[in-house]
Amino acid sequence: MTTTKNSLSMHFNSSTLLWSVMRNRDRAKEFIAGKPDVPSHEVIPVIVLATASTEAFINEFSYVLSKHQEFNWLDGKEKLQAAGACLDLLEEEHGALALKFAVASHLLGKPFDKGKNPYQDFASLVKIRNDVMHMKALEAPSKYLEPFQNMGRAYRLAFNPLNPTGAWLAALMTENMAAWACDTAFNIIRAIIDAAADENVTATFAAFDRDAMEKFQPTP
Repeated sequence: MTTTKNSLSMHFNSSTLLWSVMRNRDRAKEFIAGKPDVPSHEVIPVIVLATASTEAFINEFSYVLSKHQEFNWLDGKEKLQAAGACLDLLEEEHGALALKFAVASHLLGKPFDKGKNPYQDFASLVKIRNDVMHMKALEAPSKYLEPFQNMGRAYRLAFNPLNPTGAWLAALMTENMAAWACDTAFNIIRAIIDAAADENVTATFAAFDRDAMEKFQPTP
């Protein structure tokens, strides 16, 4: 999506990224169909890119709110301007992704509860993405694996005493995990849009409409 206001042109890509993640989710579902115990390689890109879409969104959200001089509709809206300024500072200081969303929720007056969704699942998604992107030798599987197994989102793969943690990545390659990653990314993004409680913010990020994203098919 491209928006132009007072000579400021912005190209928003976070919704396109999340839409592509949903298509990867669908491919994982197709791969697993009829083979419920076979890990799908499509799931790991879903986890990584779903998280990337949330980072793209919060950076775009920050950009819009911090450019209040170029947007007449932000005049006098101190809460939104403060959120933009703080998110800008967090980006400059390389603040953690989950922290950006937590800070935004507080500044917008709708603080997330760390022990409840949407933040709880989001924190888990970020943790998994980090484990995938910064993989290292482990002495034991991450603590999130067993709860996901209990919820049917992760496989219970055979234990290999020679490689006790090697199967954790394959254990995540389920249809339910792919769906969960998409839902988690969408829910945390929508929570911030809704917390802003501003019709212009809603219009700016109108592409984050779940039904529209699920149904959209690009034309050749």
